[in-house]
Amino acid sequence: MKLIVYDFDGTLVDSRRDIAAAVNHMRRSLGAEDLTLEEVLERTGNGADDLVRRSIADIDAEFPVARALLGKYYAAHPMDHTILYPGVAEGLKRIQQKGIRQVLVSNKVEALCRMCLDGLKVSQYLDEIIGDGRYRLKPDPEPLLAVQEKFGVKTEDCLMFGDNWTDLAAGRNAGFKRVFATYGFGELGQESYDCKAGSFDEFVDMVLSEA
Repeated sequence: MKLIVYDFDGTLVDSRRDIAAAVNHMRRSLGAEDLTLEEVLERTGNGADDLVRRSIADIDAEFPVARALLGKYYAAHPMDHTILYPGVAEGLKRIQQKGIRQVLVSNKVEALCRMCLDGLKVSQYLDEIIGDGRYRLKPDPEPLLAVQEKFGVKTEDCLMFGDNWTDLAAGRNAGFKRVFATYGFGELGQESYDCKAGSFDEFVDMVLSEA
C-alpha cells in the first residue's frame, strides 16, 4: 500500500458529542426540542448542508438561517469533546515512517478539519487535508482520484478507510481497496468492503503487515 485516504469523523476522531451539541444549539435557537445523540448521528455523513436539512425537516425553519446558526456554533466549539480514537496518533506516525502517503478526505468543512487536526497534534502525519469546499463530496470519487493523481500512485496501491457508506462508496467508485471502520458511528447501508477493522490499532497492523 502506498496511499491511504482516511475519513475524519468516526474514523480518526470521535466527534459525536460536538456534532450533536451544534445541531441542538441550532434547534433550540429555532424554538425546537433537542434531538437525541442517536437521532443526530442518523443524519450525519453527507456534509453540513445535508445535516442541517435533515435536522430541521420536522420544524418550520429557513435553511440559510439554520445553516448559519449551526456553522457559527460549531466553528466556536469544534473540540469541546472531540478526541482521537485510541491508537490514532501513534498509528499515523508508524505508517508515515514506512513512507506511505496519508491523506484526509472529509465531508466536513476543510478549515474545521485542519483546526481539529492541529489541535489534536496529528496534522503533521498527513500529506494532504481535504474537506468540503474543493471537490464534490463523498460518495463522489473526485477527491480520492485527485490525490491519487497528485501522488502518482497506481489504483491497486490505494486504500480508503472509513466508517460510513459514503466513504466505502467513494472508494468503490475510485477503484480503491476499502476497509470499514466498525468502531465508528457511521452506517454501512448497502455498501460492501474488502476488510474491516475493529480499532485503529487493528487497521495499522493490517497495513504494516503488507508493507
